[in-house]
Amino acid sequence: NFRTHEAINQAHDGKAIATQLAHLTTAGHIVHKGSAGDFTVCKYGMTRYCKDFTELQAFARQLGVNQ
Repeated sequence: NFRTHEAINQAHDGKAIATQLAHLTTAGHIVHKGSAGDFTVCKYGMTRYCKDFTELQAFARQLGVNQ
């Protein structure tokens, strides 16, 4: 995978990503990790695309999964 310098500088550690995915999964969401650092969150037949981990965290806050 080719990553730009900006993507490398914004990369989050695996523990933070795993924790966020666990919180979403516990709340009943299915999260698919993309190959470019993106995520797709699914529940009740609806999906939400998040282009990066920061957007995933913001969506989780919007859902009430994150405080």
